[in-house]
Amino acid sequence: MKLTAISDEIGNNVNEIIDALITNDLHYVELRKIDNKRLTEYTYNELDNIYKRFKKNGIRVSCIDTNIGKKENAFDEKKNESLIIEYLSIAKIFRCKYIRIFSDISNIKSFDSIERKLGKYSSLAKEYGIVVLVENEKNTMLINPVQINWAQFDNIKLLFDNENCEYYNLDSVQILQEVTANVRYIHLRDCCRKTGQYTYLTKGDLRIQELVNVLHTNKFKGFVCLESLLPLYIHDKSKSEILADNLQYLLKLVNL
Repeated sequence: MKLTAISDEIGNNVNEIIDALITNDLHYVELRKIDNKRLTEYTYNELDNIYKRFKKNGIRVSCIDTNIGKKENAFDEKKNESLIIEYLSIAKIFRCKYIRIFSDISNIKSFDSIERKLGKYSSLAKEYGIVVLVENEKNTMLINPVQINWAQFDNIKLLFDNENCEYYNLDSVQILQEVTANVRYIHLRDCCRKTGQYTYLTKGDLRIQELVNVLHTNKFKGFVCLESLLPLYIHDKSKSEILADNLQYLLKLVNL
């Protein structure tokens, strides 16, 4: 498995992101926001300059995060189809294999309709050589990843989020065992069930060791992203320091 972290969780700007990755000996970053702006708010020339700065420092982009199929874009086919073309183009700038979307991409609220729309996205993404990852996200249609027939798609795969499963009292370990063959990317985080407070990995109740064991058993070769959400709650440490602490807890469980 390869480790990565989300840009705006580890730094507020390009300099901070690069410094956090180098300090923590990480070589991949998942791009969501930079300077509190989505990538679609930058020009292609600005994005290319960011790519060159990453490349100069030995950093590669593991995934481009999008807001396709969620919140203001939920069930808006026209808007989402426009966005996916834009994000596929951005992924090419960063020489990135994956973009992340959410499930609510069709005007019709049914999984048959979602799968038909994913088929169209698959064709579009193939033209760019990109794999589209669909995340099981809170407050979207895809709460349980087993609701999609992933095997029908070559380049539509699952971004598995363990905490989003547990939020609905689903067994994240059992589900991961069922869908691992179609998982290419994981958002891994921990929390205390009683308080709902996010914690460092292994310090909460979400069976992180068992999830890691599933990945080892299945020889998982994809990305594990330390999406902790902890910078929202910890204010006496820098984002880089929070990443360092969380990373050390994970490294105790894995053999990289």
